[in-house]
Amino acid sequence: MIIDHINHSSKYHSLSEKFIKAFEFLKSTNLENLDVGTHEINGRELFYIVSEDATRLFTESSLEAHRKYIDLHYIISGNEIIGYAPKAEQKVLKEYDSENDYLLYDGDMSLVKMLPGMFAIFYPDDLHMPGISEDKKTVKKIVMKVKMNPNAKV
Repeated sequence: MIIDHINHSSKYHSLSEKFIKAFEFLKSTNLENLDVGTHEINGRELFYIVSEDATRLFTESSLEAHRKYIDLHYIISGNEIIGYAPKAEQKVLKEYDSENDYLLYDGDMSLVKMLPGMFAIFYPDDLHMPGISEDKKTVKKIVMKVKMNPNAKV
C-alpha cells in the first residue's frame, strides 16, 4: 500500500509506464467535470471508474482485494476513510469472483482519512475498505484500475 498526495506522484513513476499515464491523467484533467462511470485510457490495461456516492458505515462494508488489477484511489472532493490490512491470516468472506476481480475479507484493519488530492495504491495483497466514514457524506473519487503484468510476482 502507498498513500501520498498527487503533488508527490513523480516519486512513483518507477512503478510502471501505466502509473506514469495514470498520474499524468490525474494531474492534467479537470476532474470535477468527469462523468460518473467507467472510462478507458488504454483499453482494459488502464481504465478508471468515477463515482460520486455517499460513504458507508464500517458495518456496511467488507475488506476487498483484487488479483488482476492494482487499485489507485484518488479523492476529487469530499473525504472518506479507507481501511487497510495485509492479506496474511485474514478470514475470506466471499471467494474470488473472476468476472469482477474481487474477494471479500473480514479482519482487523488500520484506518486512513483520505482528503482531496490524496491517493492510495493497493496491490493484490493489500486488503482495503474504501468509501467509509463515521457519518454518511458525499465523496467524488476516481479508482484507476492498473492491470497487473501476468508474470508479476506479488
